[in-house]
Amino acid sequence: MNHSAAELIVPPTIAATTAAATVMSLSYNFHLGSGDNGNVYQIINNRDTTRSQTFTYDALNRIASAQSQATSGANCWGNSYTIDPWGNLTNKTVTKLHSRELERGSGPVAEPASRIPI
Repeated sequence: MNHSAAELIVPPTIAATTAAATVMSLSYNFHLGSGDNGNVYQIINNRDTTRSQTFTYDALNRIASAQSQATSGANCWGNSYTIDPWGNLTNKTVTKLHSRELERGSGPVAEPASRIPI
C-alpha cells in the first residue's frame, strides 16, 4: 500500500467494527493535495450522514464556521465564529438549529445562569 505522509499522521477513515456490524465509521477530509494545511474541512459520518460536519477557516487558518450536514431534526446545528486580530473568540452566531431547540429557546445558544459579567 502507498500512503502519503498526511495519511500516516491522521488516517482518512477511522472505523470500529464487530462481527455483526460497523459501530463507528468516520472519514476525514483535509483537502489532501489541494490546500492541505492540516485543517479538517469535513468529517463524514459513514453510518449517519446527518451527523456529518463541515468546517471553514479564515485567511489565518482560524475556525470561521462549523455546521452539521443535517438541515432539520436533532442533528441540525451550525455556528459561525468571530475572532479579533489578537486571536480571541469574540462572538458565536448560530446559523442553523433544529426547530425543537428554537421552540424551547434553549440549547447550545443559551447563556448559563451563573455567568459573571466581565
